[in-house]
Amino acid sequence: MLILPCAVVLDCEDEEQWRTHDELWTKALPALHWTTVAVARGEKLSMETLWAAQGILLTGSHHCATDASLPWRAMLVDAMQQLVQGPVPPGTTRPQIVGVCFGCQLLADCLGGSAGPNPDSSFVLRCEEWRPCSSAGCSHGPCAALRTAAEGTALRIIETHGDCVVELPACAHVLCSSDSCSHELFSLAPNGMSLVRTPHTAETSSVSAYFCSAWDARTSRVPSR
Repeated sequence: MLILPCAVVLDCEDEEQWRTHDELWTKALPALHWTTVAVARGEKLSMETLWAAQGILLTGSHHCATDASLPWRAMLVDAMQQLVQGPVPPGTTRPQIVGVCFGCQLLADCLGGSAGPNPDSSFVLRCEEWRPCSSAGCSHGPCAALRTAAEGTALRIIETHGDCVVELPACAHVLCSSDSCSHELFSLAPNGMSLVRTPHTAETSSVSAYFCSAWDARTSRVPSR
């Protein structure tokens, strides 16, 4: 019997209209056995389950990632800090973590960076070009993977957002930037990757290819397809 690698979606949205938004990722990566935990709807986190996962995805949300009044935020922050910075339980390895929109802002904020309104105070609702890191001599694995996936061109993404990651944690490395955001996509050592904005595009496969290429470059434990 084939046993699929396990991955966990931490759903940070509680609006009914977005109930199935996690499928943008779960359907794009069918080679993983996905479990969804609706944290914003009151489901509790199990650290045992999270440490057993090979991949963890934090979704977007209409909530503000820095809103300390959210009753489930402290639980999520504590879990992320344990998974990224805490000791690794015997017999396990750190799962790969991906944060999207709200998820990435929360990751940056709880790991030493900061999130807040867009620097120019505007609300972004337009097509952006994500440009892979082109620093000469950059040897960061995900950067090379993304440059290969992009084939030297920018990825055009229709996105909408009022907040972004204002300051990266010390452990972060920028993977993609755009005219409106310097940190569209970044990696977090030792086991994280984050997309700052919420992508809304028909080119779902292209977004997934960017994501998968960088994730593959970080670990061989999680298949991309």
